[in-house]
Formats: sequence, structure tokens, C-alpha cells
Amino acid sequence: MIPSDKYKILSGSLKSFTRKGDSGKNVTYNSCQNCPTVLYVQAEALEGLNIVKAGTVDDEDVFNNLGKPKAEIYTKNRPSWCDAIPGAEQKETS
Repeated sequence: MIPSDKYKILSGSLKSFTRKGDSGKNVTYNSCQNCPTVLYVQAEALEGLNIVKAGTVDDEDVFNNLGKPKAEIYTKNRPSWCDAIPGAEQKETS
């Protein structure tokens, strides 16, 4: 998660769709205008934050400067072969 004011799209434009999340609040998915790749999600329950899809970030320095994840959510959906991140809070849902 990155504060919305610290995140920017460098080129292209977005298309978005909104649905109700598990909390009952809106969740907006922001995708590339030209392909179905979701770049980031904005959740009304997490105002002011962009939930960035890590595979869409092409700057290695970003990952090195973010620090270790502090929490994992939706762990109930974690594949059996994927271990928890040591020291990160574990939540079955959001």
C-alpha cells in the first residue's frame, strides 16, 4: 500500500470499475486502458491509500525502499505451498 499522493502513473490512461467489497464499502480497480492489467486498487475502507499490484512496478529501487510487509490479508486464500511472511500480521480477511 502506498499513499495516494506518492503514487503516479507515468504514461497512458486508466479505466476503472467499482464494486462493493467484503466490508460493504466501495472498492475501485484501476486498470490499463489498453489491457486488462489491474495496476492498483482503491478501497473506501482504506482512504488515501493505493493498493499497488507489485508485478506492475518496474523500478527495483521501489521494492528495496518499501521495507518488509507488515501484514498479509486474505490469508485464507493463500496457496498451500506459499508460506506466511515471518513477522507480518496475518488476517484471514481484510
